[in-house]
Amino acid sequence: MTPSQQCKAAGLKSLAELVKISEVSEQTLINWHRDKPKLFKLVLAGAVLEKNGLVQQ
Repeated sequence: MTPSQQCKAAGLKSLAELVKISEVSEQTLINWHRDKPKLFKLVLAGAVLEKNGLVQQ
């Protein structure tokens, strides 16, 4: 599954939304997806929580 597909499966609109929420560059996220999949999944999970208002700033 591509990074964008994983984002959509998790409930985000796109990889671009993950970039916006996480404030991590698209290329870095793609690299993490390839090289550090656990880190990518943790960032993605945190972004989903943030989007749903379950994480306080």
